[in-house]
Amino acid sequence: MIFTTYSLNRDKKKIKIKEMDINRFEKIGATGSGLALKYKKGKIIYLKMEYWFDEFYINAQKRNEESVKKRYYSYVKIDKDKPDHPKNRVRDNKGRPIKNYTKPIDYYIEHEVMKVKFISDDDFYKVYDKAEKLGIFYEWFEGEFYN
Repeated sequence: MIFTTYSLNRDKKKIKIKEMDINRFEKIGATGSGLALKYKKGKIIYLKMEYWFDEFYINAQKRNEESVKKRYYSYVKIDKDKPDHPKNRVRDNKGRPIKNYTKPIDYYIEHEVMKVKFISDDDFYKVYDKAEKLGIFYEWFEGEFYN
């Protein structure tokens, strides 16, 4: 069975399209957001479902732009491991806590979305069904395949 993988640009257009054969893989596992596929030679690749692009990239980008527009802020902490508390805030010369305003983030670059390989939702379910029939489908948890 042949399925298609690809990368997405900012406008959600498919680039770097590649066809793959399910028979080249020894194990296939479902992750929370896509598939983990282990080649017979040992290398593991990860494919994200296309909804992840909308969920992570587009929605996160909108939330960040809204936060910047509304000038959301948090206080700069003395110890980043401790919770926010008035005693754990960095202060200026006048004793006022220093505010850390939300900065604009380009999630496409920041999280290297251009390097992520995607699989369409339809192909995901086809690969899932075929892998179960071939007996190469495993559970995937924290970087390991489980029966």
